[in-house]
Amino acid sequence: MLTQLFRNLTLIYVAACLMLAAVLFSWQVRVADQQAQRQLQQYADLLKISLRPLLLQTSAEQLSSHLNELQFSALLPIAALGVYQSDGIQLASTGALTALPSKIETQSRQYQLLQTEQGRVALQPLMIWSASSGQFDHFKTPDAFLLILPETAEIWPSVLLPLSISGLIFTVFFMLTLWLVYLWQQQRNLWLDRLTAADTETRGLSNVPSDVQALFDWRVQAEQQQSSLQQQLENAVQQQQLLQQQYTAQQQQSSALTKQADILRQQMSAWLQHCKLLWQRQEQLSVAVFQTLLRLHFLYGLFQFNPRSLKKDPLSLVHWLPQQFGALHKILAQGTSIDWVEGPDNINFDVLLDEEVLQASLQAMLLLAVRSENTQRILCRVTLEATAQPHLLLHLSCDGNGLPAHIIEHISQAKSSNWQWRDVDVALLQLMAKLLQAELQVQSLEELGSSIRLRFPVALQGVTYSSPVDRLLVFDQDSDRLQGRLAGLASQAVQVSACSHFSELKRKLEQTAPQRLLMFLPAEQPNEAWQQLISSYQASINIQAFAPELTLSHWQALLPCIASAEFSLMMLQQHAVEVLKSQRHKSLLVVDDNETNQAFINILLQNKPVQLASALTGKQVLQLCLHQQFDMILLDIRLPDMSGIEVAKQLRALPGYQHTPILAFTAHALPAEIAEFKKAGMDDILLKPLEPSKFAALLAHYQLH
Repeated sequence: MLTQLFRNLTLIYVAACLMLAAVLFSWQVRVADQQAQRQLQQYADLLKISLRPLLLQTSAEQLSSHLNELQFSALLPIAALGVYQSDGIQLASTGALTALPSKIETQSRQYQLLQTEQGRVALQPLMIWSASSGQFDHFKTPDAFLLILPETAEIWPSVLLPLSISGLIFTVFFMLTLWLVYLWQQQRNLWLDRLTAADTETRGLSNVPSDVQALFDWRVQAEQQQSSLQQQLENAVQQQQLLQQQYTAQQQQSSALTKQADILRQQMSAWLQHCKLLWQRQEQLSVAVFQTLLRLHFLYGLFQFNPRSLKKDPLSLVHWLPQQFGALHKILAQGTSIDWVEGPDNINFDVLLDEEVLQASLQAMLLLAVRSENTQRILCRVTLEATAQPHLLLHLSCDGNGLPAHIIEHISQAKSSNWQWRDVDVALLQLMAKLLQAELQVQSLEELGSSIRLRFPVALQGVTYSSPVDRLLVFDQDSDRLQGRLAGLASQAVQVSACSHFSELKRKLEQTAPQRLLMFLPAEQPNEAWQQLISSYQASINIQAFAPELTLSHWQALLPCIASAEFSLMMLQQHAVEVLKSQRHKSLLVVDDNETNQAFINILLQNKPVQLASALTGKQVLQLCLHQQFDMILLDIRLPDMSGIEVAKQLRALPGYQHTPILAFTAHALPAEIAEFKKAGMDDILLKPLEPSKFAALLAHYQLH
């Protein structure tokens, strides 16, 4: 059977090779013929252009010589070239002359004669003599004819390569097929041998049926039982593998727990050793620094070795931060100053945060900042970012020579295992960053100081706050600190203006009268200019001043002030409320017989802390002023009973009204009239109809708000 199959496959293989050879030969002949036709067409066009100017100007010998040059310069093999007259007689020729006919038939339908140009014979390629077919293959036909006889091209060499490749492919395919058939036959024989052996073994059993169908059923049942046993065996193997994997996982888990316990034991041992070293170095530290380090060691051990969930209690930053100033300022070395800058949203929201974690973070950051050599000034920003994803930013920047190199290395590499007893601030900050999912950034440059940033997400709870101050003027010679505080101070007043130069402060005070002046005094003793400025406005403007610790006593001799490190938004807010409660409402007397003007002024003063009184005549004004003290009088010039100028003169004669602002309320004021108003004791003029902006400016100028 296998031999017969091999014979059939061999016949198929031979037939396929012959068919492929025939197809490739035909295809190659066709391609070669088309290529020869294209090349001959191009060559004929070239001859047409070359021979046209020589056809009527040269002799037959010259023309034959030129044909000879054209034959040897051709890019394809040309056997012979011939030029024939219109009657078919040969005019010139070259190459294998015996292959060229001496005369051609010019009247055949396969040629198309072209008209001559200006009566002359135009040379056009006529035909190609094909030696294989013995016919002329035409291009175009003029009155003169060109005959091109190419050499016969060999087709066989170009066909040998495709035939060899195809034969090799078919041979490989044939051998592969024979090998697969051989393998199949070997497998079939092996299966038949096993089946025969099984039949021999079953012949000795008494319960095997004698008929073939029963024997086949018995074999099928045996195969099913064998398959079931094989499946059970595979399941058992899988269960064993699963148990082995579980056992391996338990061993790995046990090993991990053991390793973790060893690490924890080492960490606890190192922590206890650090605490012991801290107690031994107690005399080298100040009391505040020692107590703070001891507390941070305790908190580190609490959060590291006994993790617990953080509290989420509402915390008002503006109330909480001033309460921490006392403990935080004690950490600073002598001669080091600190300023606190609070964000604008600190007063509008409460944060849901663990107070102990926030306090420990600030203490660790401050301890880390003072470790920079030659630190003299620290700026601490506590900024609540009330965005779509709110965050709390704690940022300390200080001058000096920068932090020690090993601290920067610990922080950059996030190492907490090899920290020393004094490095608990670094270790705690890294631990807080992990617990709070915070970003910890520490930058330090030699001679430029250092920067410590801790930014972590928080939850917010809105609060209601209304500003008690209308206009606030802020002065600070430190422009960077001033810009940082302006955002937070914007919530303390309706209108906030700022300046950082003494001349600018003086000009603003002369032009506008702020309701409140907040001054951060320079780190120098007050000179004569400062003394004159403060004495001029101390009685008329609510001034709250803050001075550096080094010059605080010198400034306190000039005006009440406190240390700039104690400044906070909460202190500013409480001071504003206390001043507002202590101030009485100032009174304004409006003298005008026009009730419309009286009603309009009443509307303008509805939301102002001003008591309004009115009078219609001059006599009523004098009687009211005898029994009551007004802070300002708006006096109409034309009254029913007397002139406003006369009323002003009599008012200036009354006790308590020598310096009370009196404003002339009139519809017009010529220069001569203004001089008369001033002579009568009036301070300013308010024209009718009343302009609200002008009226508000005068009230502010004379401190009636």
